[in-house]
Amino acid sequence: MNLEFSVDKLYETGWQSELSAAPALPPGMERLPDGRLYPSVLKIQEIFANQGYELAIRYVQLFECYRASWSDHSGAPAGAVVGSDEREAAVYALAQFRKNLTAATAKP
Repeated sequence: MNLEFSVDKLYETGWQSELSAAPALPPGMERLPDGRLYPSVLKIQEIFANQGYELAIRYVQLFECYRASWSDHSGAPAGAVVGSDEREAAVYALAQFRKNLTAATAKP
């Protein structure tokens, strides 16, 4: 997996930056070489916090990867993903979080 894959998954959830056509990079955003925007790690942590979750990212030395995990306001684990670097893990976490929220709201 790589950052481009994580951004693909994020876009598959319907996420889009309203400022993707802006020539200057908006605050809290980063840009892939192909021009697609995605939120920075700090921005992603803010998005989780605004939804009542905490996103934690840590390096797992044994597997040489980063683990992004999120928990609700009570500290109960709500999900986790891994990535090769902090940005990839954070973007993929946001994609999975959005996917899970969409699935939860679609249930009758």
